[in-house]
Amino acid sequence: MARVRELRESRKLSQEALADKVGVTKSGVAMWETRGVVPRKETLEKICDVLGTTTDYLLGIGEVDVANAKINSIQRGLSKLGEKDLERAEGILRLAFTEAFGGE
Repeated sequence: MARVRELRESRKLSQEALADKVGVTKSGVAMWETRGVVPRKETLEKICDVLGTTTDYLLGIGEVDVANAKINSIQRGLSKLGEKDLERAEGILRLAFTEAFGGE
């Protein structure tokens, strides 16, 4: 979890600022950074969203891939939607892609 500190500092966030964005206490952030405490899955995903990275990178499994982190963040958000909202999101994405890239 030393990578949390590295990424937090590179984004000029204090422990308190990261804690606020993730919804935990400052001491929770300190425990990740200094004691290697691994947060719960939901919290780990929030950290990744805030820091723009992947769970693999934070856990020391791989190197940072910002594009992949963004895709993972979008997928996590979409997975929380109900069927009707997911269909709406798909329609919005299709429209946005068509407008931005001129086709499907």
